[in-house]
Amino acid sequence: MKIRSAWIPYPGAWLSAVLLLLLTGIITYSARVMQTIGHFLARTSPNLLFLFGLAAVLLPIVFVAIAHHILHLFLDRFFPDSQLSEKEKVNGFFPSLMSWWEGLYGWLVIVLSTLITAALIGGFADASLFYGRLHNLLLAWDKTRHFFSIPAFIWVIVSAYLYQFEHLVHRHLMSLNPSQR
Repeated sequence: MKIRSAWIPYPGAWLSAVLLLLLTGIITYSARVMQTIGHFLARTSPNLLFLFGLAAVLLPIVFVAIAHHILHLFLDRFFPDSQLSEKEKVNGFFPSLMSWWEGLYGWLVIVLSTLITAALIGGFADASLFYGRLHNLLLAWDKTRHFFSIPAFIWVIVSAYLYQFEHLVHRHLMSLNPSQR
């Protein structure tokens, strides 16, 4: 039996990266709606604008956590053998701690993948070019035609490697605790 290389992301990492790309489109569209509301609030009250901005920063964590929870509810319902153990079964309508972790890590992956992709495309030397590419990259995610572009392809690769990193850390931590095997 041949053991897979740790340098190649496992299939779940690729699937997580692609699903996160699709979810990023929804998050970007929601951010544009929130930006419109935020401009209205800025005229009314700066304090409300601060709270609204804080909610806008934390909202992607909630989106990813809810999407993770719904996906696992679906998998548990229609593909019950896809989960590793009984204790990983998802119950109820409120996201579990694991879904909240995936929401937090998904938000980290979105931010890091976007920054790394913009740096790779825009170059590291010219700051104005980097910020221009970052701005264009952030504005493009809510349009489906941009999902099949070179920046999206690079973004998925970077995201898959970040999910592979999480997988390797999880596997290493599991190997340290023999009772979890």
